[in-house]
Amino acid sequence: MSYLITIPAYNEAEVIKNTILEVNRYIKIQFPGLIEQNKVRICVAINGTTDATAEIVKAAQKNIPYLSFTVTQEKGRGIALDRTWSSATEDVFLYVDSDLAYSLHDIGSMISSYENEKGWHLAVASRRIAGSVVKRSTIRTFFTEGYNILIKALFFNKFSDAQAGCKSIRKDVYLSIRHKVHNYNGWFFDTALLIYAEKSGYMIKDLR
Repeated sequence: MSYLITIPAYNEAEVIKNTILEVNRYIKIQFPGLIEQNKVRICVAINGTTDATAEIVKAAQKNIPYLSFTVTQEKGRGIALDRTWSSATEDVFLYVDSDLAYSLHDIGSMISSYENEKGWHLAVASRRIAGSVVKRSTIRTFFTEGYNILIKALFFNKFSDAQAGCKSIRKDVYLSIRHKVHNYNGWFFDTALLIYAEKSGYMIKDLR
């Protein structure tokens, strides 16, 4: 299996260098074989940015050969992810928020789950499972909980965290539902991805 780790970025010049270095360091330590076999790539999905994010990523490429980036003029995480994934060749697409509010071990858990062929099609680093590790404010926690309760009431979904900032999906699954989700250009893209996948019968795993 090959993996594309995507980092959506909208005016993230202040944090993107550190985020790239942290992700790179983790992959080099935990999955050196994937790097050696050219089975992993980090891609910064830049969207609507007016700062120096692109220049910072270009500089980082000098030391990280498996780092790439895409540029979408329109603002929106959804459109940036769709433009990046629709032309990607890897088997599994992962994404993590640029602020790294999650433990990088979530990325490792996702990769390991696909390597071990557990059978699910999507994985979510849920913030709502006991024992999950995430850094977020009280206000953000309040709105996240409210949002998830609303989504559950509307769609009767089984997955626990619609807005988790670390998710993964197999390429074949994404392409099969892309026509339903690619128009969700903003933050609702995450939720649409999970809802349409679940309604289509695909297996979603909550990880912590």
